[in-house]
Amino acid sequence: MRKFAIITDSCSDLYKDIRDKYDIDYVKMRFIVDGNDYPASLDFEEFSVHDFYNLMRDGKRIRTAQVTEATYIEAFEKYLAQGMDVLSIS
Repeated sequence: MRKFAIITDSCSDLYKDIRDKYDIDYVKMRFIVDGNDYPASLDFEEFSVHDFYNLMRDGKRIRTAQVTEATYIEAFEKYLAQGMDVLSIS
């Protein structure tokens, strides 16, 4: 059996310790607030969890965007180039 990579997206809500333990990679969806586009990072690098939910409490409209085809291709090709198969759970 060939080695394979598990890739999900930021809707998975997997904490870093789980992703590290099971060697799971993920692609970031996007979210838009006040016309500004941000990566939906599971590690909340752009916004802390508190700040993110404060935006909602303050009545800000938060829209999300799907992962683009190009983003998936880039993520998959990274592993395919290493001779691995890809299992995507999105």
